[in-house]
Formats: sequence, structure tokens, C-alpha cells
Amino acid sequence: MIKADTMSQLNQAKAAHLQWVQRAYMLMFGFEFEKDSIPIDSTQCIFGKWLYNECQELCLISDSAKDIVADIERLHLQLHNSYFEIYKIYFEEDKKRFFKKLFKKKKKSLNEDEVKIANEHYRNLENTSEYLVIKLSYLQKKLHNARRFHK
Repeated sequence: MIKADTMSQLNQAKAAHLQWVQRAYMLMFGFEFEKDSIPIDSTQCIFGKWLYNECQELCLISDSAKDIVADIERLHLQLHNSYFEIYKIYFEEDKKRFFKKLFKKKKKSLNEDEVKIANEHYRNLENTSEYLVIKLSYLQKKLHNARRFHK
């Protein structure tokens, strides 16, 4: 494992995470998205694929990285749980309307309570994202200082 490649992968994963959060934000403010463009499953987003593959190898480089990676995984799951709550509000299927189910589009309008609940979940998502980014920075520092890396 080469340090420069690993750091580059970590930076790309962080950027993918931030893009995912940005899409959730855009959904909240009226942008239309297909249901699958913001993955609910934590293993299906680009960051999750990195976390459950390349990132697991980092635990072999540094014992202290194991704890940080575990924290990152916990935060990542929390993010997806918060997003799932938002998703249910925006993409909830109306069993009374066949065409809405067929096209699976975002609801055209939400009531006041739905908007309020979605905003609360988004604030949780945003706060969790901030902690995740901090943990990623800690991981970067640990890896930068790790001696078991090939340069």
C-alpha cells in the first residue's frame, strides 16, 4: 500500500461524501432527483464502498486507525439513517395514486409538518457529517504519521 495512493483515495472518498450530503441538501430545497441518485444503503454510496473496502486495509497500518475507522463507520450509518427518514418523506409512495408509484418521483408538495420533520433530520445529517469529516481528518493525520507505509 502506497501512502500517496491511500491519501488520494481518502480525499476522493471525503469529496464523494460531501457531494452526497450536498445532494441531500438540494433535495430538501426543491431540486428533483431520481430515487436512486442519493443511495440510502450505506454500502452503495461511493464513500461507503471506500469505507468497506480500501479503508479496512488502513486498520492494518495503524492500531489507532481501527478506533477512528469504527467511529467513521458509526457516523456513516447515522448519516444514512437520517437520510432514510428524509427519503421516506420525499419519496413516500402514495398507495392511492397508481401513476405516482409508477414514476416514483419526488412529491410535488409537502405539508408543513413534513417539511419541519425533514429539516430536523437534515440538521442531524449535517451535524453527523461534520463529525465524520473531523474523524476523516484525524485518520489522515494518523496515516500521514504512520511508519508502516510504503512511500
